[in-house]
Amino acid sequence: MNDLAPTAAVPAPVTPATDRLIRDSTSANTRRAYAGALDRLDASLDARPTDDAGIAEYLGTLDAAGKSPATASMVIAAVRFRAKLAGQPDPVGPIADRAHKGFRRAGRNERGRGQAPALDLDAIREIAGQCTPLDRAIVLTMFQACLRRSEAAALEWRDIEPAAIPGALRITVRASKTNQEGAPDVRLVKNGAARALLAIRPDDVDPAASVFGLSGQSIGRRFSAAAKRAGYRATAHSARVTYASELTRLGASTTEAMRADAWKTARMVAHYSAGVAAEDNATAKYL
Repeated sequence: MNDLAPTAAVPAPVTPATDRLIRDSTSANTRRAYAGALDRLDASLDARPTDDAGIAEYLGTLDAAGKSPATASMVIAAVRFRAKLAGQPDPVGPIADRAHKGFRRAGRNERGRGQAPALDLDAIREIAGQCTPLDRAIVLTMFQACLRRSEAAALEWRDIEPAAIPGALRITVRASKTNQEGAPDVRLVKNGAARALLAIRPDDVDPAASVFGLSGQSIGRRFSAAAKRAGYRATAHSARVTYASELTRLGASTTEAMRADAWKTARMVAHYSAGVAAEDNATAKYL
């Protein structure tokens, strides 16, 4: 298993306090994803150096295996992260860089853009209506709070508290793919989504306990399975795509969608919607 602990990688010893700060510069989910990608890369290279040509060759094996462009991008990010921690030059040179660009182009042309299919509000409700209590909470919370599956997996009960709006809950996302530093990020769920969350909360809940008790991959599989049972093709990421497209359809502005802190650029909102103050955001107004 790749050890991405800073004290094992940085060129000079650091104190435990500094070690913690370096470790906290990226989320635990990101570190796990990087470690997994590096384990697979190192096993494929079989003691050969992780250099420009080796990385390019590995991308070729991923392409031949039909892996997604996102998988290739994860490898590039992981090797750069490891090299940076170790104080080494960027191992991604012109060969690997061109291979990565070709991988992404081929992915778009041959396997599609990889965009999760958008649903609509009625579809989300129909899927949730045919779910177990746990899956209902997953589907509705991921949609209304616009959560990635890794963010849903990281939720703890201490991250959920009553909101000032009747029947609503505030959800604090402590760190995410686009918020590695853990800047304040509060989402809102209300009505059915709030009731679904409260329905699965134990009476003697441990504040530090996981809300869903599942990994991100398990959440993704359960979301897709729930959609399939209701007759829809969807992935966990469809919740975020649907959030953007439905808010746009209902008249919300790009700025209102961005205020949910789910996206950092207007371009991504526009991309998803093409096909807060937390209690004054688009969810509270329109859904």
